[in-house]
Amino acid sequence: MEQQKKTLWNRNFILLWQGMAFSAFGDVLYSLAIGIWVYGETGSEAWMGIVSSISMFTSMILMPFAGTLIDRWNRRNILVVCDFLRGILMLGVAGIVFFADLTLEIVLITAFVAALCHVFFSPASMTMFADVVNPANLIRAQSLSSGTNSLITLIGRALSGTLVVFLGVGPIILINGISLLISSVTEIFIQIPSRPRHDEKISLNQIFRDMQEGLNYIIHHRGLAVIMIGALLGNLFSSGFFSMLLPYTVLKGMNLSQYGIFTSVFSLAGLIGTLMMGIVPIPPKKRVSLMFLSMIVGSLFSGFALTFLEGFILLCAAAFVSQLLNAIGNAILNASLVLVIEEKVRGRVLSIMMPCSMGGQAISAVAYGFLAESIGLLPILLMGHVISAILFIFLKMSPALNQTLEKGCVGGNLKLSSKNT
Repeated sequence: MEQQKKTLWNRNFILLWQGMAFSAFGDVLYSLAIGIWVYGETGSEAWMGIVSSISMFTSMILMPFAGTLIDRWNRRNILVVCDFLRGILMLGVAGIVFFADLTLEIVLITAFVAALCHVFFSPASMTMFADVVNPANLIRAQSLSSGTNSLITLIGRALSGTLVVFLGVGPIILINGISLLISSVTEIFIQIPSRPRHDEKISLNQIFRDMQEGLNYIIHHRGLAVIMIGALLGNLFSSGFFSMLLPYTVLKGMNLSQYGIFTSVFSLAGLIGTLMMGIVPIPPKKRVSLMFLSMIVGSLFSGFALTFLEGFILLCAAAFVSQLLNAIGNAILNASLVLVIEEKVRGRVLSIMMPCSMGGQAISAVAYGFLAESIGLLPILLMGHVISAILFIFLKMSPALNQTLEKGCVGGNLKLSSKNT
């Protein structure tokens, strides 16, 4: 296993990489098709925000519990079971579309059940990258995986409008179910290092103790606490826009095919941004500054350009630049965060930090939906991104945050001394 990890393109990385790609392929088609269906049925930005927020609220509440189990269970098996269950779920929903009537209630229930699987799948897959590649290759590995997902999302989004028109919702959900089942089969063959087994039985008390350990780790490393709060607020002010892309394109005079192309531009930019981070060698000491620069400039550019520009071509160009900067900043942040946390508590720490980010996204999606109906989507878009830029400027001034990120960029762990445990 250690010999395999010396090369990036080892057997286990390839299996993990392509398994996640199959999973992402169906998901992107489903999410866009069901979004078009919801907006077509309700015509409401508020319902768009509610549907988009269900999975994020579920993850926010349950992921801290899942993290304690992930550190004990076989993470490969978690991936296999979650993809299998979601695949069966999607096949069931497709059957309802073909032989009955799809309702908003069914869509909401499906979103909730799929989110339960994602609660375990996301942190398990995120931490597995550190097991199948060397730390020196982690940024490249995550960037390549993210780049592949961006390419899949690019193609899926570009075709989504046309596919919904010609195929309908049912066949797209069926494709999602099949792709998830294929993913679950390929993930069976991933091999990761075995971890020391815990003697005690898993109980609710043990889960709370593990959560306390993860929270204690964050509290005693101020930089991680700043990251957690910053992720919550940053997503709160700006991420809700992505749940409003369909109403936004309608507001800007785009048709359904142009909506698909416009949303695919975000994926293209994400693909290029992550590939750049995987190919271009960035000196460790310059990565943190590049991250903040990308986030600050990206937020300001997104707010003003997407609010005031008109015309399909100009808006696509603005979307590309804003997402390119966002992808560069997030690639550095995510890789640094994984590396800076000690491996033995990585799952439970991330399972506390990630829900804060998701909570910000969930609240933002609902807030953008309701505020768009009362105030207007464009004023909310502008104010949210400007506030995000101001937030990133303040975060750049935090010595604890900068020290933590710089340590992660060079592959160092934050240790928890015995006096703090």
